[in-house]
Amino acid sequence: MSSYAPSQRLIERLAEEIRVAGQQHLMLPNDAEMIARALLGHDRTLRAELLIPTQVVANVKTRLADLEYVRCVRCGQVYNAKTQPSLLKNSKCPKCGGSLVAVPLWVITARSVKPANRRITPNQGIELTVSIETYTKTHIRNRNAVVPKQIHIGDRSRPIATLEFIYGFESHNPAPVHKHKVFKYMLALMPSESITKPVTITAFAYNDSTCVEVNTTTGFFSGVSKVLYCKNMEILQATLLHKAGHQRSSSRSRVAVLDMSQSQLGGAVVRIPVRYIQTQGLVVKVDENSVKNVLKELDYSDDDVWIALHTISHAFLVSLPQITGLEGADFGEAISTSTKEIAVYDNSFGGLGGIEGIVDTSGGVLTPNYEWSVRESYKCPLACTKACKACLFTDSCFMLNWRLDRRILERLGW
Repeated sequence: MSSYAPSQRLIERLAEEIRVAGQQHLMLPNDAEMIARALLGHDRTLRAELLIPTQVVANVKTRLADLEYVRCVRCGQVYNAKTQPSLLKNSKCPKCGGSLVAVPLWVITARSVKPANRRITPNQGIELTVSIETYTKTHIRNRNAVVPKQIHIGDRSRPIATLEFIYGFESHNPAPVHKHKVFKYMLALMPSESITKPVTITAFAYNDSTCVEVNTTTGFFSGVSKVLYCKNMEILQATLLHKAGHQRSSSRSRVAVLDMSQSQLGGAVVRIPVRYIQTQGLVVKVDENSVKNVLKELDYSDDDVWIALHTISHAFLVSLPQITGLEGADFGEAISTSTKEIAVYDNSFGGLGGIEGIVDTSGGVLTPNYEWSVRESYKCPLACTKACKACLFTDSCFMLNWRLDRRILERLGW
């Protein structure tokens, strides 16, 4: 096997963390178990394909989305961008010269829907977004209904509540929420990348011989048994699915979309985009007994150790951009639930010097500024209940800042 290919141990760890993702309801437990078994070669009904994307193609209309229409902000004229592709180049209205923007869309969400129904796949033919044309043909009783010639917003401070479609001399007020089978559509003003959010599970593996134990200058962190600085860490990032919904909806109310289809050779296949790198990182070994005592004080169960691991991971992760001067995307995190370890790492092949910059290798200690920021990470200026953007949330998290609780760090006495 090539030195640039993931080791079998790394694949096994990925399968373990996918199972845990199901237990934490980042995805449906049955889907998580099925994919994990497929990765390990234990499920003949499903084949997991780990793919490294080399080309990204954007289409305005697919089986899952319809983004064909644009409108003029000045005169309200609606155009089909697919039949008039030149509009996408200059973004000007042919009629009045006004700027063109995307038309309002209806986006699937899963509020009030049981978790078992919250997963769809492309071959089910359920659209994630609905265009004006789809909406009008479905919801206007007139069979000869056409795309409205004008979209009118009565009050720009309440753009959703006062939205109207104008057909000739008649106006129609679209319902903000309407059912579609077990799902619902939430009205959105315009398409955005926030309509979908990827769920990425990251596995890591390392060789003890390439790691150096790191201490602190003011005593060790309670609940942490050891910290290692690893110069050659394996990282495998796998985007299992994306969650679709209204751009302001929570992760819980979004619909999970798996790239799963029937194989021509029989059975099913799930396509998982992955990224493999070898980089530098910190490995934090967690003292399971100390953590479980704190979880018990907070009325968590022993099965909620993942919440503590994820929270401790963010304590080490959240301040890295500020301390090093790099961007949030330059760092990543990974959790190994079976070994009770977390890793924060440079999110680039070979490393960017970020992790190396917060370790004094000559003295074998964390730099004082970084150590102080880790200890202070749970102190929220907004005094939030568990975690928020002011304390533990970070763009470096590939798990949507899921299930963090700063009270765990506070009870550990950091």
